Amino acid sequence: MSRLRKATNKLLKNPEYDFDDKEFYDEQEQDKIIKDFELDNLEAESQYKTAFVATMLVPTPAFLILPYCRHNSILSLFALTSIFTSVYILLSFEKSVPVFFFLRNKSLKGQVALTPFEKYLPPLNVVMAATVLLCGYHKHRPWMGYDYIWLLPSVSVLTSMLLRQWMIDSLSDINTLKNARYNLKGA
Repeated sequence: MSRLRKATNKLLKNPEYDFDDKEFYDEQEQDKIIKDFELDNLEAESQYKTAFVATMLVPTPAFLILPYCRHNSILSLFALTSIFTSVYILLSFEKSVPVFFFLRNKSLKGQVALTPFEKYLPPLNVVMAATVLLCGYHKHRPWMGYDYIWLLPSVSVLTSMLLRQWMIDSLSDINTLKNARYNLKGA
């Protein structure tokens, strides 16, 4: 056995850190642990939503105030619509609604049929953000200064999609944890 492996085994054999003993929890302790995970998850989600909304809505007055954006009023309107739609999707859609309708999460139980609004609004928002990005690039080809403002709708859409996917995955993980409960006999 190599010296490194011996040193690692000696370090891991410390009785204070014995990983061989498994702890078994009764039903009440399991429910308490799962409830704590759910509460931590809800708190983290609300913090991320608040940070996203603040980050996206703070620069939106620039689309209304800057003379540069006033000269591109249609593009500014599309950009604002895309940003507000991203915020609306993040705050209003249920977790059972997938990021895109063709990416249905198999582990979520009780999925209901999607309304046309829930089904087609996220892809339309992606198209609108891409349109703003492409039109902004085409109209102002060498980007300098305020030209990077046309990236904001795409960043908004991408961030809201990633946050929603993270929320769906965390809900799926909690559901998996709920399904992994075991009955402790004799407790």
